[in-house]
Amino acid sequence: MKVALITRIKEIIEQKEIDKFSKRLSVFQENKHILKIYIISDQLSISKLPDLENEKIEFIPCDDQIDPTSPTSLNLAIKKLSKNKIDAFIVASRQFRIETNNLDELITKCENDKKLLVAGYKFKIEFNDQKPNDEPRAIKLNNELQSYYQDKTLIAYQVPWNTCAIWNYELFKEYIKKFDGITKNKSGRELCVRIDNVCRPTAHKGMEDGLAIAKATKKDSNIKFKLFESKLIWEIEKSKIFNHRLKLARKEIVMRNFMKEKGYSEKTLLNGLLNSKNL
Repeated sequence: MKVALITRIKEIIEQKEIDKFSKRLSVFQENKHILKIYIISDQLSISKLPDLENEKIEFIPCDDQIDPTSPTSLNLAIKKLSKNKIDAFIVASRQFRIETNNLDELITKCENDKKLLVAGYKFKIEFNDQKPNDEPRAIKLNNELQSYYQDKTLIAYQVPWNTCAIWNYELFKEYIKKFDGITKNKSGRELCVRIDNVCRPTAHKGMEDGLAIAKATKKDSNIKFKLFESKLIWEIEKSKIFNHRLKLARKEIVMRNFMKEKGYSEKTLLNGLLNSKNL
C-alpha cells in the first residue's frame, strides 16, 4: 500500500521543538509504505527546517491568508496526492507520540478493509515537558477528555480526528473530495460552552474530519470508519490548557450544528462505526 503523510506546523522555531518534530517524523520516514510526506507550514517554520526537505519530504508553504493549522489547509496537500498514485493518506499532528506498531496497525487496517474510509486513535493527555508538580493538572485535563469519550451520546467523540487518522484515498476522492470550507468559520461565528459552570465564548469551527465521514456515509451506507480503543499520548503545552478545554467542549456542538446545516444524519453516520460487534 502506498501511503502519504500530511502534517501541519506553525511557529516551530525553538531547537528543542525542531528536534522533537524531526524525531517523530522519523517514525513515518522509516516505514516502507510511506512514500511521501507533506508538511503544511508557515514560512517562518520552513526557514527553521531547511535540512528536512528531500525527495520524500515536501513543504507546502502557506501565505499570510492561510493558517497552516486551519481545518481546510489539508486540501493543499490532498490536491497533490493523485500524481503520486497514493492509496491512502495519514493526517497527523506533531503533538502526539506514535510508535512503529501503531503506524503498522493503521496501515494494515486500511489495507485489509476496502470499505473502511478512515481509522484513527483515541488519546490521553500529558503536558509537553511535564514535571512532577504538573501531574495533577495533567490528570484533570485528561480526565475531562476521557469523560467525553465515555459519553456515547457524543458523536464527535466516536469518530477519528485528524490528530492521527488514516484515510482511504480512493474512497475520499469518490465521496468527499476535500474537507468542507464550512469548518473554517469564515463568518466569524461564535458559540458559548460551559467551562467550570461559566459560559465561555469560542470559535464555531473544526470537526472537518467528522463532517467528512458524515458526508460519505450519507452517500454510501456501506462506508465504515474505525476508532481504536487504544490511546496515543497527546502532548499539549501547559500554557494552552484553557484553549484545549474550549476545543474539547465545543467539538460536539460544532459537529451537530454543521451536520444539521448539511443535512447529514446521526443514525446513518453511526451505522458506519466499526466496533467489537461488527468487526
